[in-house]
Amino acid sequence: NEISKLYGLGIVKSFKLFSDGWVNYNYDLKTDRGNYVIRLLGKKSGRDKRKIVDMEFGILDYLSKIDFPYMVPNPIRDSKGKILIKLNGKKIWIYERLPGNSKDPFASGKKFLVETAKALAIYHKFIINYDGKRVKQPNFLKGLNEEYIKMSRIKPINKCDKLMLDNLGMFRSLLEKV
Repeated sequence: NEISKLYGLGIVKSFKLFSDGWVNYNYDLKTDRGNYVIRLLGKKSGRDKRKIVDMEFGILDYLSKIDFPYMVPNPIRDSKGKILIKLNGKKIWIYERLPGNSKDPFASGKKFLVETAKALAIYHKFIINYDGKRVKQPNFLKGLNEEYIKMSRIKPINKCDKLMLDNLGMFRSLLEKV
């Protein structure tokens, strides 16, 4: 009810958690004015996450203004004009629910997987011309190399340690190629 009031969405009829989702928590909100999705951002929410979210909002705005052939979830602004708000320690944003149902592309058969790949290819074709904010990806490989250094100092006490040490050089050389 508080979220609906902050965003001016009307009287709440129902509210439930979507069962799928890997990073964020998504809720289905139905009001007397429409159907919405409330997205609670996942736990890892720092400065870099904020940059990624800002870029995501910019991309969504960009796609909604061009001839992108798919519907785009446009963020709704609250009564103060903000897209992303913090409520009870949780960062949230809301958009009108798009028609249709989500499906697991890997469990839905080859045809659905092909359609998903096609949609992703079309997305990349359109997004290549996006000139807004971009986020530099953090160097995850640097951290991995540091882990390999720690692993190389382990004194083997069991078969797993010995196997890891026997193969560590191969993994480090692959990392260097990447």
